[in-house]
Amino acid sequence: TPLYRIVGNGTYSISVNGRAMKFSVDGELIIDTEREIAYSKNKRMNAYLSGYYEDIRLIEGKNIIESSGDFELYITPNWREL
Repeated sequence: TPLYRIVGNGTYSISVNGRAMKFSVDGELIIDTEREIAYSKNKRMNAYLSGYYEDIRLIEGKNIIESSGDFELYITPNWREL
């Protein structure tokens, strides 16, 4: 259940193992897949996304991650779960 940090402006999509989610980004967007929230500048942004949080969670082993546009993507894995 990673934490994604997306930096850029415009519409952004990410695909993890063939399952996608799309976001509207204005500078920076944080996606917390464990808590199932999206926020930017301390404001909840759940209304500005389409898709399901579980679709972009990492699985054990190899993961294929694809992203769109001219954005920076930072991924912080959550290794607490076994």
